[in-house]
Amino acid sequence: DDGFWATQSTLSGGTLTNGIGGNINVLAAGGGGRFLRINLINQGTVTVNRALTMDKAGAVHTNTGTIQVNENVTVSQSGTNPSFTNSGTINVASGKTFQVNGESFIHASGGAFTGAGTVSMSNVAMTLTVDFLMAANVTLNTTTVDGTGRTLTNGVGKTLTLVNSTVNTALVNGGTINVPPATSTINGVLTNQAGGMVRLGAWQTSELVVLDVTNNGTIELTDDGFWATQSTLSGGTLTNGIGGNIN
Repeated sequence: DDGFWATQSTLSGGTLTNGIGGNINVLAAGGGGRFLRINLINQGTVTVNRALTMDKAGAVHTNTGTIQVNENVTVSQSGTNPSFTNSGTINVASGKTFQVNGESFIHASGGAFTGAGTVSMSNVAMTLTVDFLMAANVTLNTTTVDGTGRTLTNGVGKTLTLVNSTVNTALVNGGTINVPPATSTINGVLTNQAGGMVRLGAWQTSELVVLDVTNNGTIELTDDGFWATQSTLSGGTLTNGIGGNIN
């Protein structure tokens, strides 16, 4: 845009392929919005320095390169069979969010979430074709994670927030799992590693339904000290291992 008026810049059409070694830069200058209404095939580097919206109906996006999120990115999926397949790196800067709304997100071999920011999935069907170690903060809101025989791992020092979501894989926690008001379900084994924290509650009612739990870290059922709240951990077998704490 012209750097003065709040104008809008849009690239729309069929498919944009950013080849190996290619660079797409979403520049910070100006006050308007940035929109990609196109199928994105990224094999190189996409650097986002201004808030970006990707909202083409029916879009099929693939990332085998790097998406550097220095400003918020929103991927809104709608229409017929839209999807986002990631076998590259999505690196999110501190205080920024890579947000996927709706439909399908596929984690494939080589895929990574990294950085001090947050990857947020809302109303998404997330499929793991391989095990997934998440090295960024992740929020799953009304989202289902599937992957037969796969393991989802929340990395050390990272926070996984579960809101009305279902995880149909094994889940390993090396950081913090937050379960705010709502009911979330883990239909695989939850392993809370030494140093890991699983925290339920704060206000209103929180429930985590788990097939089986092995706890070597801390499980904390809390409230805010004011409201008559309820925190519930339910399901199958809970094994509290050496060094495990349930508070």
